[in-house]
Amino acid sequence: MVRQQAQFPIRPAGLRRAVGWIQRHTQQAPALIVIDGAGSYGVTFTEQLIAAGLTVAEAPDVPSSTRRRRGKSDAVETVAMAQAARSSDVHHLCWPRGA
Repeated sequence: MVRQQAQFPIRPAGLRRAVGWIQRHTQQAPALIVIDGAGSYGVTFTEQLIAAGLTVAEAPDVPSSTRRRRGKSDAVETVAMAQAARSSDVHHLCWPRGA
């Protein structure tokens, strides 16, 4: 079940807004933020989330059968990654470089 969705520009101000949005919607409750590409193209966002005290993990692979069945869009991919994370043991947490 998707409770909330939002899109933010992939620029520094947009990423800061995204961190704030996540904090408001989790209300400081423990949360695991799952990011596709957390250690590569998503590293800047990952570092901002960790600096804000949030726990971040690399998104698990979404089975290709799921992608074929649901189609391709950011919204569909996001839900599929969340469901894959829920049904798997996400244990590869991403920490800031140099930590």
